Amino acid sequence: MTRETEILEIVQEAREYERTKSITTAKMKRGKSMVSLIVPVYNEAPFLKRCFDSIKNQTVPFDEVIVVDDCSTDGSREIVQAYKEAIRMLHTVNLGVSVSRNDGLSDATGEYVTFLDADDELMPDAHEKMLKAIKEHPVAPVIQFNHLRHYAKINKTVKKYSNLEGWYGISDIGSMQGWWGVWNKVIWRKAIKYPFRPDMRYGEDGIWILEHLLYGWSIWQEDTETVIHHFENENSLTKSKTKEQLQALEKVQRELLEAHCSLGEPWENIRAIVGVIEKCKNDPNYQKIMKGNGE
Repeated sequence: MTRETEILEIVQEAREYERTKSITTAKMKRGKSMVSLIVPVYNEAPFLKRCFDSIKNQTVPFDEVIVVDDCSTDGSREIVQAYKEAIRMLHTVNLGVSVSRNDGLSDATGEYVTFLDADDELMPDAHEKMLKAIKEHPVAPVIQFNHLRHYAKINKTVKKYSNLEGWYGISDIGSMQGWWGVWNKVIWRKAIKYPFRPDMRYGEDGIWILEHLLYGWSIWQEDTETVIHHFENENSLTKSKTKEQLQALEKVQRELLEAHCSLGEPWENIRAIVGVIEKCKNDPNYQKIMKGNGE
């Protein structure tokens, strides 16, 4: 089967779903949605059916799903357009995941927002769990969930980044797993102070979370899973790394450190930034990429 035939079959299946099943509750309700789901997409056609099936099969449908296509060339746009009745689609011109997320945030109408990578999938009751957690913790600016990780090479799914239920802040990130991700959180939109840095294509989510933690965010951790994080697409927006991207990440980290040192920030804030820098530099994958590209 050719790639074009495979894409056509996926599109036809999605359109058949629209014709045979009511999706009224999943359609956009501008100004009325509690949680807006934002999905950046760039050349991820092989994974989109899995991703969008997990969205449309939620026990409680999302009222607003915003897909931001970053000028895909592999048929991703055609697959996404087949779900046009259940989503709102935006387009960027190959400007990177940060711009895609910023565009999604600008267009969102929900009181809360959550993100999903196009090569990952939601647990069937993910949205239901988010709404329950929001109701139980209405003062939390951010609620984080644990997640599962699937390794394609060995076809194994394991529990990953599990934290005990409770409150976490800037002084806790040394022990809090998964704090740097945006796809494992639901975030009160009015608590967002900064955009994602448009010049960053790797590590942008961790920097964004770090900046907000330094601003004063506290995170409520739920001891339950909402996402299956697939570790198989090495060319994805968030999983591919280059030496230049890592150098850009390190530069921003040090800029944050210098800025907060000059402002006389509390020691716990400075220590948190230093800890993030050291953790990155000590990571074996970081060292391998830096050495493998000429250093």
